[in-house]
Amino acid sequence: MEEIFQNVYVYYEYVIKFIVIFIELITAGIICFTVIKSLIDLCHGREDIRLEVSEGVSLALEFKLGSEVLRTLIVRELSELLVLGSIIVLMALLSVFIQWGIKNERKNKEDGIKGGKSFFVRNKGGDNKAQKDVQQTNKNAQQNWQKNSQNNNKVTQNNNSKKDKNKNQNQNKKVG
Repeated sequence: MEEIFQNVYVYYEYVIKFIVIFIELITAGIICFTVIKSLIDLCHGREDIRLEVSEGVSLALEFKLGSEVLRTLIVRELSELLVLGSIIVLMALLSVFIQWGIKNERKNKEDGIKGGKSFFVRNKGGDNKAQKDVQQTNKNAQQNWQKNSQNNNKVTQNNNSKKDKNKNQNQNKKVG
């Protein structure tokens, strides 16, 4: 009976290893497809490929994470389990950061920010929506200040001309 269980376990290990290898081949295929597609897009002059690359890497990482979880099913020693556990934790953290970068990239794309800030690449051009909003606000404030200054000058001129008229009238009354 024990021999039957050992044989079943050996076949179980082979099946799990085969599935893990198959999933890792899918992972490699996803990465290769993403890289080739991104290079073609880059050659055609597209600049906004970062989102597509991030999504491809994220998908490949999810498959790799799944294969590592399957690999834990055939671990025989605690040291192997600790190594696999640390790999899974690191991959999960990497996946979270990539998803965060994708979320920011999508938001920037929706806002129309070219080459927007993300976790991966800093925007060196200074071309973002917040700066444009501040510049527009400053421009509006300057225009309003100029209009108010012109209006104040007109009011002051009107007041001065009224004072001059009153002075002239008072002088005419004194002379007359």
